[in-house]
Amino acid sequence: MLDTLLSVLGFAGTGGATAIPALVGAAGGGILRVIPEILKLMNAKADQAHEYRMRELDLKAAREGDERRLREAEQAGSIALEVKGVEAFVEAVKAQGQKTGFAIADILNALVRPVTTYYFLVLYGLAKAVGVFAVWNTLGHAAVVKILWTPADEAMLAGLFNFWFLGRVFDKKTARA
Repeated sequence: MLDTLLSVLGFAGTGGATAIPALVGAAGGGILRVIPEILKLMNAKADQAHEYRMRELDLKAAREGDERRLREAEQAGSIALEVKGVEAFVEAVKAQGQKTGFAIADILNALVRPVTTYYFLVLYGLAKAVGVFAVWNTLGHAAVVKILWTPADEAMLAGLFNFWFLGRVFDKKTARA
């Protein structure tokens, strides 16, 4: 087998003595020529992996930037919507306070809130009176206040006083200014 290889390479008849260094030199030269190519392939693979990671990071940064800009736009839209809502409320309150020029319409407009408040207070008072009567007859007078005066009652009374009396404080301050 070695003879066949030697004859193909041009070393026929030498007995292989001079062929061995030539074969080692040829193999060494081939290996030394292939090593840079292998290193280039490995370097190219590393470059491609690095490029892939960089593109992934760029995409992630772009996605996060888009999400941040979207959140900012949503917040700006929400703020603008709230501002418009407050402006519409202010305009509605201003419109309610303006006189129409028709005496009957102006009187009815001025009486809507007080009449609604008095109607609600009468109904609320009747409901509480029925409750007092029912609790008094079943549990006794000591349980009436504990059962019938709740945090909701306190909140309702505070809201009623604020509505009717706190507005006067602000009206007096604006009248002085």
